[in-house]
Amino acid sequence: MTYYFYKKLGWDGLTIEPNPAVQEDFKEQRPRDIFVNCGVAKEESTLTYYEFEDALLNSFSEESYESF
Repeated sequence: MTYYFYKKLGWDGLTIEPNPAVQEDFKEQRPRDIFVNCGVAKEESTLTYYEFEDALLNSFSEESYESF
């Protein structure tokens, strides 16, 4: 949905995305936007980012990781 606003209305914005694999494609498709490759949490901490073959399953949750 936000891509519609980007393309049709000229909007730009900020994307926070922990998956480093999407950074280059994102910058190519939305060069006006700011891309921040990190996660966001309630409290400042260092977390492990678990990546799976299906990126939709990627998570900071160790419980999710162990269930797959």
